[in-house]
Amino acid sequence: MNKLKSSKEKSASEHLETKSASSGFENELSAEERTECLERLRRALGAEGLDECACVVCDRLGLRQESRRVEDVDVTYLKKMKRSLYVETANLPNTLVEQYRCPSCLSDLSGLMVSPRGINTYTDDNNYSRAWLSVCRECDRSIQRGRLPKFAIANGFFMGRLPHKHRDLTVPERLMTQLTNVVAMTRVMRGGHHRCIRSHCIAFDCTPGPPVTLLPLPLEDVVSYRVVLVGHFTAAQLEQVHKMHRIRNGAVQDLFAFYKINNHLYAEIAESDPAENSEYTDADLEAAFVEYVPDDEGSIDGEIDREQQNI
Repeated sequence: MNKLKSSKEKSASEHLETKSASSGFENELSAEERTECLERLRRALGAEGLDECACVVCDRLGLRQESRRVEDVDVTYLKKMKRSLYVETANLPNTLVEQYRCPSCLSDLSGLMVSPRGINTYTDDNNYSRAWLSVCRECDRSIQRGRLPKFAIANGFFMGRLPHKHRDLTVPERLMTQLTNVVAMTRVMRGGHHRCIRSHCIAFDCTPGPPVTLLPLPLEDVVSYRVVLVGHFTAAQLEQVHKMHRIRNGAVQDLFAFYKINNHLYAEIAESDPAENSEYTDADLEAAFVEYVPDDEGSIDGEIDREQQNI
C-alpha cells in the first residue's frame, strides 16, 4: 500500500515538473492575455500615455490622460468655471490680462484669466470656430465643489511672458539678473566626432544667500552653475558649447532694464557698474564655469549612460 502511494506521489510530482518545465510558470498567461498586457503597456508608456497638456486653469503641465476634456458646448461646466474663477482685474497690467484672455469663441468664459495653452481651437464642418479645454484633476475637483483652485491663474499664480528678444538668453545670463537662486546646477556635456552633443543637467537645492542689492551680478559671483565637458569634442562642438554659455552684455542690460520696468521687486535694485561695463570672453567663461575631464577609455562616458538609463 505504501509502495503504491509512493508511486502515485512520484508520478504526480514528475507530471508537475514536466508541466512547469514546459511552460516556465505555473500560472502562465495565455497568448490573448499577453497581447492585452503589452497593449496596456504600450498605451501607458507610449505617446498616448505620456502625452502632456497644459491646464487651462493653472497653466501647469500634466498628463493628458489624467486631465478632463471640456467641450465648448458643456455649458453647465463652463458656468461652474465662471463662478469659481472670476476675479477683478482692474489693478493688473493690461498686457498680463491680454495674455490670459479667452478667445472669442468661448464667450461663456469672457472676463476670466485662463491659460491659452490649455485651449484647443478648431473649425467644425459648418466653418464655425470651436474649442475644447484641458483641466487638470486637481483644478477639476475644486471647480466641481465651487471653489477657486489653489494654483489657479485667477488666484494670483500668473507669470508674464518675456518678449521674444529675451527668450534666447543663456543660463549664465539669467543667473546674473536673478534676485535669488535656490538651485545649483551641474551640466555634464559629451561630444565626439561621430555623435552629436549630449547634455545631462543635474539640479541641487541650495540655501539662498543675502538679499541682492546690485544687479547684474559679476561673473565671479555666479557660483551655483558648473559645466563639465567629458571626453573629446570637435572644434564645431566646442564653438556650440561656448555659444550655449555665452554672456552678452547688451542682452544682460536689456533684460535687467525690462525687469526694472515690469517687476516691482526690482524697483530698489541698483545697477552694478563693473558688471554692466565688463566684457566676458570665452576664456573668462571657461575659467568661471567649465571643467574639462579627460576620458580616453570612455569609462566615465559609459557610467553616465548607465545612470541616465536608470533614471
